[in-house]
Amino acid sequence: MIGLKQIKLNTMTNENTFNYKSPSKRDEYILKGTTGLTSPSVTVNLQKTLLSGSFHTGSRADEREVTLEFILNPDRSKGHTVEYLRDEIYQHILAGQNPNESTTLTLVGSVDVASVECYISNVEADLYTKEPVMQLTLQCASPYFESVNVKEFTAETEKSGEFMKFDIFNPGAPVGFVLNTVTANTVNYFGVVSETTGQRVQVSEVDRISPTPSKTGFTFDSTEKGRDIRQNYTTSSSYYRHVFDKVLMEQHAWVYLAPGKNVIRAGSKVSGENAVLRYRPRYWGCLLYTSPSPRD
Repeated sequence: MIGLKQIKLNTMTNENTFNYKSPSKRDEYILKGTTGLTSPSVTVNLQKTLLSGSFHTGSRADEREVTLEFILNPDRSKGHTVEYLRDEIYQHILAGQNPNESTTLTLVGSVDVASVECYISNVEADLYTKEPVMQLTLQCASPYFESVNVKEFTAETEKSGEFMKFDIFNPGAPVGFVLNTVTANTVNYFGVVSETTGQRVQVSEVDRISPTPSKTGFTFDSTEKGRDIRQNYTTSSSYYRHVFDKVLMEQHAWVYLAPGKNVIRAGSKVSGENAVLRYRPRYWGCLLYTSPSPRD
């Protein structure tokens, strides 16, 4: 994610805004500095061998810690004081005490808006300086900033016996997606293939439905919180059934969108089939806003 302009902290009842680009004297929270907005640290697991060296057994992105340091600049015309602004920030601490509520850290960029749930773990406020400064430390369970915007792509069968095709550019980190297909024809197969990563998932033994449905299709969900495959069908009403027990998955790997260009092929290889693929880009981090150089 590039071109960071603004940071927001939100709860269900409270919002505080910190301008990165050209903060004005009217801003009540003037940002001095941040840490933790670029790529998170990664834990690399190495297994020692009997000989020299080790071999790699896996890596994982760690939880993200973000700090915000800012000046309190109350708007006296509104009757605001330093104490009032400080109490506004303290509301985010209370949010973390409710298991059903958290603070949302939102990054407003030049091309996208992304957010992550977080919890305040530390507050430092110097009460006796001429320039009242606060520093917040935020703990984020996810290493990613997830876009608030859903990207949507559509496709249809061009020729019976062939998959539908999606050409997708993913601007961020690897991410799962949700694919929905529908057709009025009988289906006995469903598959999703990434020509970019080589991953493949297929359902090769689809049970017949009686009475014959007027519409049928599949939902493929490879997001981290979803991870499901089900068949949807319409007879007198709309129904669905999970078909995960019939799934053949190479290397137990879900098909996902890699960073950059992706070619995804999917469907039941029947005529008259349509599909919609949706996903939210997620980012490792962001760059600060910079004005265009004279060479741009």
